[in-house]
Amino acid sequence: MISLRVKIIQTRAICLIADLILFSEPETRALRDLMNQGNPKSGIIFHSRHISHESRILVPFIFHKSSFMQNNIILQMLSDADIAVYKNITSEMQAALPLMEREYTVGTSWETIQHTISGSDLDWIYENTRAYSIILQLGTDEGSYWPSPDLISGLIEKHTNPVLKFLSLSHTLPEKTTAKTVGSSLLKHFSRLPFI
Repeated sequence: MISLRVKIIQTRAICLIADLILFSEPETRALRDLMNQGNPKSGIIFHSRHISHESRILVPFIFHKSSFMQNNIILQMLSDADIAVYKNITSEMQAALPLMEREYTVGTSWETIQHTISGSDLDWIYENTRAYSIILQLGTDEGSYWPSPDLISGLIEKHTNPVLKFLSLSHTLPEKTTAKTVGSSLLKHFSRLPFI
């Protein structure tokens, strides 16, 4: 029991430190301000992928070994209703892909790439605004996170219809039902870890 209390105290200290350095960069402050002022119902973040044809749609929470595709009570971070909304969004985006394109790989970071990612705008948007958020990782073929300018238009064109579908769905999204964690989503993460 003492060990668990120490872990909780350490966790709260880590969250306090993380809160102090949040938005330390101008671009993260701009994103925060935009999301807070505009009060949107959805947010989409674009990333390029290094040496991969595969494109992915990542859903919250990417810092946790949570489960999106399977119902696992211990690891489930989103409410069943919010999972259903995300499954609808991602299936509609899949359906909007051009016929010749591969399907998106969909899930949390853990489900799609077998590791977690910290410091994500995806999780912050989901946790701290009313918006459903996704990361669209665009597969690139040239071996660089930064595609050359002559390839960018073709890369974007492949994903135009799915992005337009996401935007059209945004107007009809219900309110999120996942309870907001008091303090930080990191507390939610640590509170779900099985302490042995």
